[in-house]
Amino acid sequence: MTFRCDMNNEPLIISPVSFIELFRFGSRADKLLVTIGITCGIIAGITSTSNSVIRGKLATILIHHNSGDSKLLTKGYPYVVLDLCFAVGIFVLALFQNFLLKKACTNIISNLRIEFIKALLRQDAAWLDKQKFGVLNAELTENIDIIKDGIGEKIGMVIRGVSAVTGCCIFGIFVNWKGLLVVFGAAPISVLLISFMGRLINIATKKQLPHSEKAAAVLQEGLINVKTVQCCNGEKEIIDHYCKALQDGRKHGIMSFFWNGLFNGSIFFVLYFFYAVSF
Repeated sequence: MTFRCDMNNEPLIISPVSFIELFRFGSRADKLLVTIGITCGIIAGITSTSNSVIRGKLATILIHHNSGDSKLLTKGYPYVVLDLCFAVGIFVLALFQNFLLKKACTNIISNLRIEFIKALLRQDAAWLDKQKFGVLNAELTENIDIIKDGIGEKIGMVIRGVSAVTGCCIFGIFVNWKGLLVVFGAAPISVLLISFMGRLINIATKKQLPHSEKAAAVLQEGLINVKTVQCCNGEKEIIDHYCKALQDGRKHGIMSFFWNGLFNGSIFFVLYFFYAVSF
């Protein structure tokens, strides 16, 4: 919400919960798995930055010694072995992290679905009559799937990314402080570009959403009244309505990917620009 300024002005029907409260449906074993997975992600993120230092040392050796020089293997072989060990270690840590978070996420989502069904069964008929058609189904599927995406492997990606940035800053101070200027110079501009990208993608998504809802309504109507459609030979009409709704929202969907590609390319341009200026 903080980085999406356009979302701060939108009214919330249901107040959002904190990140920690998403795990309240998990058991102690699930919380332990999440803790171990996060720890593996932190170690993997920080350790991944050491590969850049090792490869830099290896590149220096390759520059100073020719292919026929005996010192090339003597000095370069230890760095190759060390780089291989770090690579295997990072792979194992990332694999454990992904597995543990996936396992805990599956258990938590299973408990969440069960509690959601129990909560629905406790409601009276008057409350159910007030609910819009398809809302409860959307909350059971789409909203829970969003929670599943948020507390699954994406946590590991965020943790590894933050740990890698922290490790880069630490290694940069001790190895070459000039290289750290690249991060400090490019990071604020990259954050601004990502913020603008989020706003533009959100605008395109809002324009696409009514067309997607219309297409979903046509599809749902065709499935519910499948016998009526078949008896009246209305298959062609239903397909035409469905394709038209998708076609109307197609350009907005393309714009979302266009803004994503444009700003991702701009971020790399800024990064390499500061590389050129710093060195």
